[in-house]
Amino acid sequence: MKITKHFDTILVIILALNAIFLLYISFFKKDAVSLEIMKSGWSENFTLVQQLYQHPSYVAQQKDWIQQGLESLWVK
Repeated sequence: MKITKHFDTILVIILALNAIFLLYISFFKKDAVSLEIMKSGWSENFTLVQQLYQHPSYVAQQKDWIQQGLESLWVK
């Protein structure tokens, strides 16, 4: 009985917390790219990592590795 009595208040509190969380994610949280830049050793190394991931031989190597993994699971 008490829960239904305070249901409106609980619902408003949950919606307010949800709005605060959405504002935090939208405006204050750093994006994933800045975290990846920090993990790679800042912008100079991140540029090199981007070049590595886009290099045709790296792409082919990863494609071969994925294909081998799928074949080991008998997936065509």
